[in-house]
Amino acid sequence: MTIRYEANPPKILPDVNTDESIIKFIEKMKIISKKCDTIHITENVLGYERVSPIKIGKIIKKEIPNLPITVSLRV
Repeated sequence: MTIRYEANPPKILPDVNTDESIIKFIEKMKIISKKCDTIHITENVLGYERVSPIKIGKIIKKEIPNLPITVSLRV
């Protein structure tokens, strides 16, 4: 059985440092990746402005190179 963790990228909020939000998100993914087989990054859940799932996926690939990642995209 494959265990896939679905993660929403950080929201982009006016009073929140987006770079700090990304760092916290990546640290969380490092912890979670030890308990699952793959991570799925969602795209713009409920229409909130979020960091691009492609950008987040690229960072995760750099930080956790052996972790398989999938990404949702809506057009």
